[in-house]
Amino acid sequence: MWLPSPQRPAVRRRLPAAQRGCRHGSWAFAVDLPSTGRRRPKCRSGFLTRRAARAALEQALEAERTGLDCEPDLTVAAYLITWLRGKQEQLRPTSLAGYRDHVHRELIPAFGTLLLGDLRPRHIASWCQAELDRGRGRTTV
Repeated sequence: MWLPSPQRPAVRRRLPAAQRGCRHGSWAFAVDLPSTGRRRPKCRSGFLTRRAARAALEQALEAERTGLDCEPDLTVAAYLITWLRGKQEQLRPTSLAGYRDHVHRELIPAFGTLLLGDLRPRHIASWCQAELDRGRGRTTV
């Protein structure tokens, strides 16, 4: 047992992380993201396995590379609706109305139930081809 001496102030020792109820032994990642000037570290922890931490790291790097930070359960419909809300201040009312019409009449029925992370160029290419086969113009599609 440690007792403080009169020359030193009393210092309470902290319990090891396992005894404090923390997630001792979990996996984490830290990466410096590219920036203009200041460092931008991205750190996440609490992964049960090294493989889960690596997958989360890869997802974070992909999001940085593509500019699309995608939640695992985000659908295309939810993303498009959020995207439209973000465009309200930037677009003229007529442009916004046109975008809203295309999103709700065409894109959400075609892709809305897909998870955004599962949307692939082949989905869009097959939809475009189907629209062209229906007689729609290339510019419209």
